Amino acid sequence: MLTLVVLASFTVGVFVLFRPALVRSPDWRATITPLASIIGSGFLVVVPLLAATVGAWAPLAMAAVVAYAYAVGWALRLNIRHAEPLLARDPPHRQLVNLERLSDAALGLAYVVSVAFYLRLLAAFVLRPFGAEGDLGPQALTTLLLFGIALVGVLRGLAGLEMVEVVAVTIKLGVIAALLAGFGAFVLVHPSALADGYASNRPPEDPWTIVRTLAGMLLVVQGFETSRYLGSRYSAERPITSMRRAQLIATASRISDGAEPCEFAAVATRDKPWPRAERET
Repeated sequence: MLTLVVLASFTVGVFVLFRPALVRSPDWRATITPLASIIGSGFLVVVPLLAATVGAWAPLAMAAVVAYAYAVGWALRLNIRHAEPLLARDPPHRQLVNLERLSDAALGLAYVVSVAFYLRLLAAFVLRPFGAEGDLGPQALTTLLLFGIALVGVLRGLAGLEMVEVVAVTIKLGVIAALLAGFGAFVLVHPSALADGYASNRPPEDPWTIVRTLAGMLLVVQGFETSRYLGSRYSAERPITSMRRAQLIATASRISDGAEPCEFAAVATRDKPWPRAERET
């Protein structure tokens, strides 16, 4: 039954998000770009890190991280509304333009590192079931993925990359929905297991380790800043609304990730089998 719940949740989620009316919506397509940057393969490392670092306090810890990220997004939205017109005026402010170019270069370098890291992480997870756990296989797959993304960008431009993002984000949101539905179904069947999972998760005694780890987790909630580069394709207001919408969706996803360490522990520590009727289905 649990497998059926997971598969059904994934199928329904993907079906809803792949509706033609939604895929063609300019608002949704503008939201997809920052959302694709935020919801990467980071959830593969967030859950075990939270479990090891803060244990049962994981939902509150992740809420603090996404709250800080939302504050950073608020500052960026303020800049889009008030600073971007200063850059677009003729003649532009020379020092402001130079600072903007330097910032673009720094952000571009940071994105190269970030994208390569996430693709390398994803490649390692994908190839692990096939026994390719060395460096050559994941590195080769990462290189092919980077080449494929670059090729789509050169041949199809932003529209082509947006279509790739639509497919990728839809699948990722479907996976997240299926995972949460599976945990929810398990807890409904074994309500005491969740309490056992919380009891078995205790944070370490070193507060400095917690602070440093949570500060590093900002990496898995950033990416919303890509909305500011949509100005050439959309109206001035749409990058602001797309960033806000993407951050709200990602907030719900990441706080749900924060609850998963204890749900994983609940599954691992349970001592009751599934009811016989459900196992047979």
